[in-house]
Amino acid sequence: MKKLIVSFIMIFTSFVYAEFGKVPYISQVNKYNIDGTTKNVGNIPKYTKIIIEINAVNQNSKSWDNLNGKPDIKVISDIKSFKKVYDNQYRIVKKVSLIDTDEIYFEIYDEDIFYDELIGKGYCNIKKICTLGLAKIKFIKY
Repeated sequence: MKKLIVSFIMIFTSFVYAEFGKVPYISQVNKYNIDGTTKNVGNIPKYTKIIIEINAVNQNSKSWDNLNGKPDIKVISDIKSFKKVYDNQYRIVKKVSLIDTDEIYFEIYDEDIFYDELIGKGYCNIKKICTLGLAKIKFIKY
């Protein structure tokens, strides 16, 4: 009986959210058979992993910072969780929850003391690999 109630709540919640335009992200949707066993009826992505990769050299074919340093990446985006500067990295991996969006705006900079060097900016479709200037952005749903 407990499994049946949990199943009903999950299905009802999904229906209510779908009716109002917000589909919840549930990692696994199960349906219960009469004998109480479960069968998986599908996986719905709960999170999206955003991977931002920066070229090893800037547009002048030089290292991003002095002494062959890696870039200090600053990201300005529709996604508010990009708040800090990622020091000395060519790659950022960020786990976010995306609902009802197909495109996300990004501005990516190498932050320096006197001047922030633009790496790339523009909109990215979350269903494709996106190239913005010298940055490549991938979206992986899981």
